[in-house]
Formats: sequence, C-alpha cells, structure tokens
Amino acid sequence: MPSVVILTALQVEYLAVRAHLNEWNEEIYRDTIYERGRFIANGQVWDVVIVEIGMGNDGAAAEAVRAIDRFNPDVMLFVGVAGGIKDVALGDVVAATKVYGYEYGRAEEQFLPRPELGEGAYKLVNRARAEARKTDWLRRVQSSVAGSKPRVHAAPIAAGEKVITSTRSPIFGFLRQQYSDAIAVEMEGFGVLKAARMDQRVAAIVIRGISDLIDRKEEMDTAGFKEIAARHASAFAFEVLAKLWGGGIASPVPDTSQSGTEAIAVHIDETIQIPLERQFPKDVAILYVEEREGKLALKAFNAEQDSLEPLKDCPPPPLLPDELKSSQQISDFLGTLVAYRPRKCAMGQFLGWLLTLRRTLRETANLELSRLIINDRTGFEIPWEMLNLPGNETLGTVVQMVRWHDVDDPDTWELMPLPLPTLKKHSCQGKILVHAGVGYNTESHKPFQVLRSYQTVHLPDLQTFFNRLQQAQSEFGLLFIASREFQCLSKETLKAYLHYTDAMRSNSIVVFIDAQLFLDGQPSMSYREIAVSFLEGGLKGVIGSLKTLNDPEANQIVQHFFAELDRDRTATIPEILRRLRVKANQRLRQAFNQENCLLYLSTCLYAYYGNQMTVLELTPTEDTTHD
Repeated sequence: MPSVVILTALQVEYLAVRAHLNEWNEEIYRDTIYERGRFIANGQVWDVVIVEIGMGNDGAAAEAVRAIDRFNPDVMLFVGVAGGIKDVALGDVVAATKVYGYEYGRAEEQFLPRPELGEGAYKLVNRARAEARKTDWLRRVQSSVAGSKPRVHAAPIAAGEKVITSTRSPIFGFLRQQYSDAIAVEMEGFGVLKAARMDQRVAAIVIRGISDLIDRKEEMDTAGFKEIAARHASAFAFEVLAKLWGGGIASPVPDTSQSGTEAIAVHIDETIQIPLERQFPKDVAILYVEEREGKLALKAFNAEQDSLEPLKDCPPPPLLPDELKSSQQISDFLGTLVAYRPRKCAMGQFLGWLLTLRRTLRETANLELSRLIINDRTGFEIPWEMLNLPGNETLGTVVQMVRWHDVDDPDTWELMPLPLPTLKKHSCQGKILVHAGVGYNTESHKPFQVLRSYQTVHLPDLQTFFNRLQQAQSEFGLLFIASREFQCLSKETLKAYLHYTDAMRSNSIVVFIDAQLFLDGQPSMSYREIAVSFLEGGLKGVIGSLKTLNDPEANQIVQHFFAELDRDRTATIPEILRRLRVKANQRLRQAFNQENCLLYLSTCLYAYYGNQMTVLELTPTEDTTHD
C-alpha cells in the first residue's frame, strides 16, 4: 500500500484534508498527535497520515523529519493556504515547483539575499502539471463557491517567517524584486522540502490554495476565502495522489470484443489509463507480493470484488527447503503445509478474499475463478501452488497459476509490472528446438522420446543453438533446454545472447527448462532469474521447476505434460499444469506413499511465467532433424 504524510499548519487546512479520508484513527508518536486513515481512488488504497504542525519553516522541518522517521512514507505533501503575489486569483491553487527560503542572506547596510531553495519531487511536479491542464480535480472540491472556476498553477513560491499583510510593505517589494517568478508566499513549505531532501526515498511537494492577495487579508478571511482555498488545495492534492501511483497502467485499451468485459478508461497525458482490476476479466485475480523486513506485504485485485490490501504485513508461509531428497524431508514438508493455518494475518485474509471471490462469481455471474496471476517480488521461495484451502483443496488445483516478474520494456526501459491483458488465446506455433548437451542420449532419454511426436531440431552446442535461433523465421514454437551448459552461463551472458536474438521478440516462443538442468554443482542463476531473462528477451512464457528434481520425477512431468497437450491442444499452458496438479493430488489422496509424495511435490514445483492465455500448437512429427 503506498503511503503519504500530509502536513498542515492551520486547523482549517487540516479539516479540509481530513474530509477526503475514511476510517481514520488517532496515533501518537513522541507527543505529536497524528490521524491515520485511508484514501481510495481508481482501485488503489493509500495509507494517509495527517498532522497539524503550526506555522513556521523551522517547526515544519522538525515535524517533517519526525513523521518520516515514524511512518517512512512514499510521499509527503504540505497542503494549505498562501497569499497571492502575482498572476493568481482568490481560490486558485499553486503546486510549487520550487520554494525559495527568502529569509536567508547577509545583513549589511542593505540586506544581501542568499536564497536557499527547495524543489518539489520531479514525478509530483510533472503529475501536478498534468492535472493542472484538466478540471478533473474540481469534482473533489467540497462546498465551493457557485460559479467559481479556480485555476491551478505549477510555479515557484516563497517561504519565510513573516505574515505579510500589505503590498506596500518593504518585504513585499523585496519579494517582487528578488524573487520575481514567485507567485505566492507562505511560511512552511521550504522547511518541509528541506527535510524531505534528506531522505531520497520520500517524494515531496507543496500545494497551496490562494486565500488572499496580501491586501485586505482580514477581510478575505472573514469572507471565508481561507476555507475555500484550503478545500481547493486539498481537492487538488488528492487528485494528484489518485493519478500518481497504482491508479492504472498506461496501455492500449484491451480488446474486449470477445469477452464482453467492460473497459473503463480515462485520458491522462495523452495516454489511456485503466484501473488494474478493470483490465482483466472477472474470473482473473491478481496478487502482488512484496517483502518488507522479512515479512510479506500483499495486494489483491479483481474486477468483481473490492481490492484487498491488509494493513499489517505477515510472516511468509512454509518455504521450500533447500533440499528435498529424502522421503522423510518431503513428507515433513507436506505435513507442515497441511498444518499451516493462516487466519487473521495478511495471508489468511488473502485466502479468505479468494474464497469469497469464488463464491461471488458462482452466485452472481455463473463463473468459476479461472486464473491467479502472481507478481512475487520477494526473495522467498513460496510454494503458492501447494497452499491448502478449506475443503481439501489447494490453490494450484483450484485455479490456473500464472507467475509474473517485473521486467524491462525494451522500447521504453520502463518496468512492465504485468503483461498487457490478453483476452484471446495466444498461439505459439512451429517445431521444437532442443538444446541438450553432449552428455544426453536423445535416443534413450525418456523426455526426448516424448518430444519425437513433434518435429524437433536438436542442437547439442550452445553457440549453434543461439545461432539457429537468430536465423529462425517463425520456425519454432517451443525451446526445450536440457543442457548443463546453461549452468555455466552468467546472467549477463544469457541476457546478451537474448538481446541479439531478434527471433525472440518477433516470434511467439515458449521455453521449457528441464528440471534436471542443475543436477550437478551450484547454478549460477536461479530458475526465476532465467525466467525473467527470457521474458525480457521477448519470449511469451517460461515453464520450469523451482527446484532441481531427480531424473525419474523430472521425466514423469515432461511425459505427463506432453500427454495432456496431445489430449487437448486447445488448453493453455497454465491449464495443463493445473490438470497435472489435480491428477497428482488425486493419486496422493488415494495412496500416501513415497512415490506419490514425490510426484505431487515435483508436479507442484513446476511453475509458469508469462502470458496467461498461451497455447502450444506444435508441428506433428514427419522428420526429426539433428544438426
């Protein structure tokens, strides 16, 4: 959950901010009294902390440091009122691009200014500029003056320790002469930005409503313009938050012609933003998982149900041990999973949320929850597919499991937190390109006997394998890698190979990594690192085991996978893996023995990263070639 601390100087400013929150409660830290609540917009929940700190830059800086120390926010805002110097009207809003500390200087016969400068965070200033060009924020204004059309300015302001009440005062003339681009003046913004600058993780900006134009200040206060300015500044501040993070990903509108799924979009900065939960069909759930100080932080989304974001992080579930070789280790691990009962913690809330979603889909839409997309950003090896649900079900047997990981978009160098929604099946067509080292006997090795049902090209040399890929023109739909030469590759070398292989990006290809790949020695890359490298290289999906398996189990999984593919060539890859887990689970319930424990564990260890709707249409065998 993104978090923001909002500081105010006056009660009127504080109340205008709090009007946008719900579920607030009081917290005290080192004698400072805060209120903490939530702000929900575009499917994103913000954790919001507000505080009234009084007037003055020095006090504002001290309170900002204290709040950062206590709450570690992503964003810090100062929201309040200001006096207008030039180019503004009563009720206008100023988002400060920079704040001059105008009191700094050297006192000689004349005061020689040595201004200090605080700058608003780049992403906040840019978002403020974007929202200033629109009027969306006015919908958040509560009880504004009828017929008023306030404007938003992204511009410099000045901050000092004086209340200025006359345009004829020396200090006003000083500001106009020395800080000619400042359009407003106030008393706290410089201190806040100075404090935020000390912690690079916090993005800060000052947002002010114009409550007076210096002259006739008391008259304007009596007329209620301080309340109006505070409401306008607060409305604009929360519009910036609503559009800043998690309110949607910039993307083309998904094709909904086949599914009937409604896409609700708004134009922002000449892109189209769609709330995350509205991008995917109702039968798809999305889970983000992050690690915070050794615990899990979860966020779950769905188009039919309110998003879930537990306030408290939780310990991870039982993790995959480093080794699972003996039957005792395996049965102990399965028993640990069976005994795992997350109730009130974040994981328990998520599983309860998922069960509620299944029930809601059945009752209201006559649908089954079909897919769970997990973006696991932690360093844990969480056996998501094996987590037990009430009613003797497991997560991996109930839904298709699709894993994702943040990868770079090669066109923009920006992170793609999820693949764009694909509501139609995506076909990977062609032959199988096999890379198996010289130690493999493709005539006797059981996985290769299964592959011979399709047209395959076997290349034992790694360099030749990548050379053939570079020359391929939509020839291959699947890469099958069973070479321990990959064990010797560094992540950088693999990325270089993939970067210069255009076929990865221009063709639709999936890679299947043999689970025996790292049987000897220590791997230079984890399966997840290999998967991410291939996804960044342009592949549509990666299939492989989270742990190294022994030959018999690895052979069985490959045989079962391709047998299921032969039986139903319209099934997506995640659905094939789900069916394998169902069958292995059924065998285990029929006979709890070493063989079935191994098979069930091995089946659940196979995970799929990539496009959720990918199917394999491999060319049946006519002639298998060897180079």
